[in-house]
Formats: sequence, C-alpha cells, structure tokens
Amino acid sequence: MTGDSKLTLDQLVPGDVLVMVGDLRKSNPTRYLDKLIMLLTDSDACHGAIYVGKDASTGHQLIDDALNGVGLRKIADDDNTSDPRFGRWYVRRMHKPSLQPVIQAAESYAGHSTYDKLWLVMLGVLLAIKDLAPKNAVDKAILKLLKHVLYRVNQAFHKKDSDYFVCSQYVATAFKDAGPEFTLEIESGQLSQVTSLLELDTGFQAIQPELLDTTSLDATLSTLQQVDLDISASQLEGYGNELLEAAARALLHLLDNQDHKALKEALVSQAGGYSSAFVTPACLKDGCKNLEAVGTITLGYGE
Repeated sequence: MTGDSKLTLDQLVPGDVLVMVGDLRKSNPTRYLDKLIMLLTDSDACHGAIYVGKDASTGHQLIDDALNGVGLRKIADDDNTSDPRFGRWYVRRMHKPSLQPVIQAAESYAGHSTYDKLWLVMLGVLLAIKDLAPKNAVDKAILKLLKHVLYRVNQAFHKKDSDYFVCSQYVATAFKDAGPEFTLEIESGQLSQVTSLLELDTGFQAIQPELLDTTSLDATLSTLQQVDLDISASQLEGYGNELLEAAARALLHLLDNQDHKALKEALVSQAGGYSSAFVTPACLKDGCKNLEAVGTITLGYGE
C-alpha cells in the first residue's frame, strides 16, 4: 500500500490513526467549526481518532474524543458523498507487532469529557480578540459575541485540577500512555504535557470576557442577522457543537472580510506558533515521524 491508496475497513489494522478531512458540505452541521480548525492549523484535517477493530456484534469501531466525551463509534465503508455521515479520512500506521496497549490506553478514557475542539476554537477567539480593531457595527457585534462565548467557557471549564485534552492530544496521549516505544514522535517538538483550558489564556490577561445580559445579547444577535449571521440565543446556552459552531461562524465571517485580511494572516501565523504546545489533526496527518501514510478511506461516521 502507498500513501495515496484507497483502503477499505477490512484493510485497517487495530491501532491505525485516522485523521478526518474537514467536511465543508452544507449538510454538515459543524462545517464552520471544521473550517476554523483547518484555518488555525493550516491544514485540510480537522479531527483525529484511533481504529479499534471489528467486533462480532457491533462491527467496525473507532474511538475518539468528541464533545460528548471519549467513546467508541460505529463506522462503515461509505462512498456516498450525499450521505451526511460520509467522511474522508487519512490513515496513518505505526508498525508494531500489536498496538493493543494503545487501544487499551485509549479505552481507559471512555466516558471522560475532554473538549478538544473547544480548546482550539477558544485559541482562535483569543487571538482574534487580542488584535481586533472593529471597523463597523457588525465588527463590534461579533467582538461582543466572542467575548460573551469566552466568558461562558471560562465559567464552565476553567476549573482547577481538571484534565481537558487539547485538540488531538487524546490520540497522542493514548500512544504515550501505552509506553515509550509507542510515543508519537512529533516533528514540531516533544509531546508536551496535557494542557488545560485553565492555562489557555494566561498569555491574554488583558482580554476581558463579557457576559451580555438578555437585552444586550438580543441587540447583538439582531445586528448579526443584518449580514445573514442567524445565530440564536439558544445556540449559546450549552457547551457543545452548537456553541462552537456559532463562535466559529461569527469569527470566520469576520476573517473572511477583506477589511481584516491582516488580522486573518496574523491569526494563522500566531496559531501556528502553538504547534509545539499541543498536538493538532495536522500533526497526526503530517507531523509524526513514526506514523506511516498508508492511504485514505471513506467512512460513514457519526449519528
């Protein structure tokens, strides 16, 4: 097999690293989130997982870190691009007699909430807020919305002595936990210790998150509706994909404006500077010396 071979599930080996290509189709409810992660990491990849194998009762499975926690997900071969579950993945392989120690380490985190994508989105929000000079009412509304989201995330997740993995760090940590002979060799540097959300904004202390009251929030969302940014207050209530999608959509609207071309370039450059601090999907795809590119696969994944 070569790095561009098209694989089927039966050709995968338990322990294979699967790296999802960002899905920008309108049928994907998190397409703005995928697009923002791809922008921040300068890659076409947006997510990472580990192939577990085929179970007699449940079929093929992977394990990954989603916003509802670490868990096993059923997967199936799927070439139907009109299927909302369709996705294209890169397959990266570590050549060992067995990778069961990696799978066991990965499964030991099942049920844990790690909020990997949340960390990356908040990095983008912090970097944008730091340098944003609003040019009009929409810019000001987006800035207020992002500060509101940041406030809510700080209140919910910045808790002492809590482990929250950063993007794709879950995959890398499973390999590291399995033993020194399995640790991923990240080209950008040594695998850092798990970084918590609490540590994320230590370098951005001048940024003041802002909780909007109902009246201010309604006025902010009304302004955004004028440019077809239809974000509802209910999307901002939880801490799952809807919240991240709202923040990502607003931020991308800002960055796609030619008035903020310099801001976009600065954000991408600065986000890249964090590559030695955490493992991104781009690291799993292109930056591991001891993972071989063995091909791609198209899967049915998710609900």
